[in-house]
Amino acid sequence: MHYYHDPDTRTVFEVPEPFVEPKYTKHKRPRYEGCSVSVVIEVISGKNYRKADGTWAQPRKRIYHRDYDSRDRPEEAKRMLLILEIGSLGQEISKEEFHRLAAQYRAEADGNRQPK
Repeated sequence: MHYYHDPDTRTVFEVPEPFVEPKYTKHKRPRYEGCSVSVVIEVISGKNYRKADGTWAQPRKRIYHRDYDSRDRPEEAKRMLLILEIGSLGQEISKEEFHRLAAQYRAEADGNRQPK
């Protein structure tokens, strides 16, 4: 698990290891065809607020999924998803720092009101 903090947007991210599912042909001798890589990132922002219908204005989770072909091995595909698709989420922080900031930002978000 990796944790990131973006102080400009007052947001913390919890990023688990991406799930990699290799794909093989369905023959007597299975041949590697590529893989699917996916990850669900938890997003906690101090700038978030609840809309009138009770839902959050900004999503609380980000889901990334991508299929890679046989040219990309599973470890390479996982690395590419993290670097190219997700990009920079801010500065990496410790688990303890993440939980401290997450509690602070959740409290702020719960107190925020929808702009008129």
